[in-house]
Amino acid sequence: MDNRPAIALTMGDAAGIGPEITAKAFSRPEVSAACRLLVIGDVGVMRNALKAAGIDVAMHCIKSPSEAVFAEGQMEILDLDNVEADRVPVGKVNPATARAALEAVVTAARLAAAGQVAAMVSAPTNKQAIHMVRDEDAMRESALEWETLDESPRRMVQVGPLRIFGVTPHVSLREAIDMLTVERILDATRLANEALRRMGFAPPRIAVAAINPHAGEGGLFGREEVDIIGPAVEAARAEGIAATGPIPGDTVFVRAKNGEFDGVMAMYHDQTTMPPKLLGFGGGVSVPLDRPYIAVTTAHGTAFDIAGKGIANPQSLVDAILLAAKMAGRRA
Repeated sequence: MDNRPAIALTMGDAAGIGPEITAKAFSRPEVSAACRLLVIGDVGVMRNALKAAGIDVAMHCIKSPSEAVFAEGQMEILDLDNVEADRVPVGKVNPATARAALEAVVTAARLAAAGQVAAMVSAPTNKQAIHMVRDEDAMRESALEWETLDESPRRMVQVGPLRIFGVTPHVSLREAIDMLTVERILDATRLANEALRRMGFAPPRIAVAAINPHAGEGGLFGREEVDIIGPAVEAARAEGIAATGPIPGDTVFVRAKNGEFDGVMAMYHDQTTMPPKLLGFGGGVSVPLDRPYIAVTTAHGTAFDIAGKGIANPQSLVDAILLAAKMAGRRA
């Protein structure tokens, strides 16, 4: 019996690097060892991507997950037939490929929600292209699904040893400060604790970042740590969560990188994204935490500047697939 979890993998925006890194990730032995991949997208686009990458595998085109056989060396692809494969405007923002990418995301989400796959993983889509079509009647549901996967503050970003969670969404720093409350931080810490447990950390060690210089110096540089962040940490600890903080933002990520913590709770957008981008490691992965199913996405974009050149690094997508497989295995 094959115990590897079945994972739906969307190929991303056809005009970007998504199909290329999907092809390359599929060919990696660690991926095939960890899971059974069901690619969701357009078969013509994926055929071209495999050929361009020099990957010689058979393709089994299906219309339902029940038709998949997952034979070794064969790509199962649920063909949405929604892209003119030979007319893709490679490297350019395009509403047609955005619509196709959204359809793939919604299809994968429905399969995951119905338990027909153990998890979903998404190759990169393009925000500008998505917003070009998000108000179209046929695209509203799809755009909402994408936004909750890609833009929600309730998510984890992982690069190498860093796992970072956010308290506030993609807003100005002034708005983020105004949004901070004990309950918001506590709720985010609970989500982080549960996510880390699903990843195998028991009990997870969570560092809670400060928002002011030197953690406010006892109120000299702002009272958020005294009045909000500190009480939230104490409330989390009272619930049995191994939370520590507030810890100054200029040291907390170094301490986590060195293994002192399993996750960091960041207070605002750039605090969440700067450390992973500094470390790099191929781009990182993003995990929305408020889904009723396992979903993982790449933390980088469509890279239109290198699309079609055959030089895209698939490591972020490989990491996303392996993390989804690990989480699915622990949930089983």
